[in-house]
Amino acid sequence: MLGQVTDRQLDFLDGGSLNAYGLGGSVMLDWEHYREKYEIDIELRYTNIHLQSFGGTTSAVTGTASAQTANLGARWRAPTGLHALDRPVRYVLELSPSRYLGSEAGILGFNSLTTVGTGLELDTSAHEVFVTRVRAVLRYVFGNNVSGCRWGWRPVSERRGLANRTGYDSSSPSRKMLITCRASKHSGMPGFISSVQ
Repeated sequence: MLGQVTDRQLDFLDGGSLNAYGLGGSVMLDWEHYREKYEIDIELRYTNIHLQSFGGTTSAVTGTASAQTANLGARWRAPTGLHALDRPVRYVLELSPSRYLGSEAGILGFNSLTTVGTGLELDTSAHEVFVTRVRAVLRYVFGNNVSGCRWGWRPVSERRGLANRTGYDSSSPSRKMLITCRASKHSGMPGFISSVQ
């Protein structure tokens, strides 16, 4: 079925192998607006990773590829009126269109995907735990001839220099440093983001 959709020979999948390594990175612009009644987070990200086959890779799939993605992510968070762990429970709304560039564009029949999501966020910053927030979101993904749903949760560690945080940073309303550690599903490695506002 996959061969019919992609119009490519995939015989190497029967006993073949593919070994590859990648080298690249991401550039991101991050705008964050925190208030007591709501929070807005908008990210613009460009990723470029060069992939190269090596070792015992089957000859049918040896070569190189350029994985490039442009992504816009927007997130709205606001209190639900409920409280847990001495902090407000927030609802989360997300929108994230992505555009695939480089050699991977169109290889599966689409060049772009859009994700919309909704969920809940638990703030654990009042207690001494490694993460400060745990977010669970149900997402719907759609594009050209493709769609689907996914459910996931993500622990987030944020430090804003406010020991007794109530959901926004009142210690420095005009300028603050945000350091975020996020686990990436795509690379399997944590990404560190630092921005000054």
